[in-house]
Amino acid sequence: MPDGIKIQFIKLPELYYMTRVPILIDWNIGLIITGITLLLSLLVTIIPSYLASRLNPVTSLRFK
Repeated sequence: MPDGIKIQFIKLPELYYMTRVPILIDWNIGLIITGITLLLSLLVTIIPSYLASRLNPVTSLRFK
């Protein structure tokens, strides 16, 4: 059995073979997804702010 927590909280109607849907929560995959999401959100905020900091406000207001 893989590492993780096995939960069965989604109940199915009686016409299916299984009565509940088994869900396996794997903490390693959750941490990897969280780390990638954090890295991408930091890149999405840092790159535009870096580019905006290189602009001269006087020239950007002049060509409005």
